[in-house]
Amino acid sequence: MSSSENDLEELLALLFSPQVSGEQKRQYAEESRLMFLLGGTSTLFFVCMTPMIVLSLTIHKPWRESLPFEIFRATANVLEVTNFACTFYIYCVFSKDFRETFVRTLRSAKENSMGASFFGSVSGLKEAMRPP
Repeated sequence: MSSSENDLEELLALLFSPQVSGEQKRQYAEESRLMFLLGGTSTLFFVCMTPMIVLSLTIHKPWRESLPFEIFRATANVLEVTNFACTFYIYCVFSKDFRETFVRTLRSAKENSMGASFFGSVSGLKEAMRPP
């Protein structure tokens, strides 16, 4: 058996042994969610941002008119935007605290607007934050 298989067996034995408390299982589950959250966002960032980094480092004037360069540039731009959009959803899926804070923020914004438009509430916020 490989060491990873042994580690998995030990982990499963630890999780399902009667000596492990509910608090320890909850803590392990929370740590697992955090690991998936950070691992997922880091991997997504690396995969989606690498083409943009390559594009930024290798841009040359003669390439700007070539079709393959335009396709690569467009793909890199789409991947960059996809990274930012997907990161929000990853946080929503793996972080209960993030979801609760997000919903609380939306409710607070809705209650504070009292029928005002979004732009009206933003301008009111800017007015409130302006120094005297």
